[in-house]
Amino acid sequence: RADSTRGSGKSVGGINRGCCAGGHGVRAKAVVGTKRKRPRATITGSGGQRVEWEELVRAAEKIRGGSWERWADRYGDWGRDGVMYVAVRHGGMRLAEVVREVGIEYQAGAQAVKRFGQALGSDPARRQFVGTLRREISNV
Repeated sequence: RADSTRGSGKSVGGINRGCCAGGHGVRAKAVVGTKRKRPRATITGSGGQRVEWEELVRAAEKIRGGSWERWADRYGDWGRDGVMYVAVRHGGMRLAEVVREVGIEYQAGAQAVKRFGQALGSDPARRQFVGTLRREISNV
């Protein structure tokens, strides 16, 4: 059957079919979402180096008063999510790096960081944890 858009230069599904027979013309995808966000401010240790995951965990263990293994996977404990939140939002780490370190799926990590951030407004203990952890890693 004949394609009614051949030779017409019309766009089909975001792809420019071009003007040549057989669809051999220029093909270009529609550009969507070209706005860029401002870069996030990051906390770096003394010497200007990016804070690493192990340093974040050590600082969180110091604040929480126990080992990561003891509270990171405990049901209802937001400590792991808090460390992930600080790592992604303030520590300069990418979410993909953080979930690899924690050992969870990307989507689960994204949801945890989002929910932790939403709860900051109504939970003073979480706000205090974030503030203290940020101060600790800025002294590293």
